[in-house]
Amino acid sequence: MWELVIADRSKMLPIIFKLSDQLEPRHGIRIRKMTRRSLRRDMDRFADVYNSAWSDNWGFVPYSKADLDAYTQELHLVFDPHWFMVAETAEGETVAVAITVPDINQVLKRMNGRLLPWGWWQFLWRSRITDRVRVGFLGVKPEYQHTGVAAALYVEHFDMASVRPQKWGEMGWILETNKNMNRAMEAMGGRVVRRFRVYERDLASH
Repeated sequence: MWELVIADRSKMLPIIFKLSDQLEPRHGIRIRKMTRRSLRRDMDRFADVYNSAWSDNWGFVPYSKADLDAYTQELHLVFDPHWFMVAETAEGETVAVAITVPDINQVLKRMNGRLLPWGWWQFLWRSRITDRVRVGFLGVKPEYQHTGVAAALYVEHFDMASVRPQKWGEMGWILETNKNMNRAMEAMGGRVVRRFRVYERDLASH
């Protein structure tokens, strides 16, 4: 788990901006934002990227239609169009997706577990209350990882932090073996704040 101050562009290596600037003119890939209306359709695009980029990871399970229906309903509760991103080719192929959400825990803490009398107001104004985000997913199809599309998504996050109340956040989980993503976090001035371990045991042999 990485922590990153996304309002401080001075810590980013110049190569990230260079790769981002080259993305559309060199590779014909652009970034657009999701909308509430497009959210369910974009969840299919998310699944396409996820199934392609994560298929070799430990414990991988592809998303079903029922999973995506339920996930969409959950995301509607925390949806912010500034932070939900899709990268596409000129032909409309989805090559990368980033799903980042304002940290709703900051709002829930203020609500103290109560919707009434003023909890509902806190929730409606959640986008102004929260000052941090959590990058729940940022994935690129393997065949497009050379294009700099990830760098463009990073820059877009920093651009949003310059106009939104959210200035820092957590990125994770990132596999320890995912060298590209971990190097990118270092290149943006991030720091590791937590490490998690998953263990496997063969019960049949015991």
